[in-house]
Amino acid sequence: MVRRTGELHGAARRANATLLLDDGLSCEAIAKVLYIDDDTVRGWYDRWTVGGERALAAFDFKGAKRSLTPDQ
Repeated sequence: MVRRTGELHGAARRANATLLLDDGLSCEAIAKVLYIDDDTVRGWYDRWTVGGERALAAFDFKGAKRSLTPDQ
């Protein structure tokens, strides 16, 4: 449920993460609180710096390939 957010909620999470970075929190700290990978936070920040609000609002993110097998 945490990972499968609606479009507006997802955009709000990305915006909050960006604001927290601006407040001085690390990507690792933000990721821990939001239950996401710290590389995701970095990606969101990169999108923000390149494309601004429109880039954060876009809902075309694709996750990375999973490193664990279903048995793990």
